[in-house]
Amino acid sequence: MNLNREPVLVPNTSPALSVVASTMGAQTVRFADSMAPTTRAKPFGALMLQLYVAVGPTNAENPDTAKFLGNYSTNPIPVFFDFPDRGKQATYFGRWANQRNQVGPWSSPASLSIAA
Repeated sequence: MNLNREPVLVPNTSPALSVVASTMGAQTVRFADSMAPTTRAKPFGALMLQLYVAVGPTNAENPDTAKFLGNYSTNPIPVFFDFPDRGKQATYFGRWANQRNQVGPWSSPASLSIAA
């Protein structure tokens, strides 16, 4: 029995987000570790990605204006939009979270226009 357990901390790296597909009223987002973008694995300590999106006439500058979409552990992530949002900009932000829901640093924003 191991009585000297060490806590698993949230990673210090930020996720790398990319919009890989855009169709009418929907987009597909992928995530990767920014320190190892070619691997499919999340960094050690990351259980999930918290994904946020801000929809507006221009690209969002920070995640304060973004709406929480959900916690995701697998790629790709389909995102659907309402009809009035078509033609606007969707800006995505993400951060890693561990099993205790502690979060890491924000990702760089990833933006794309919502197809009309």
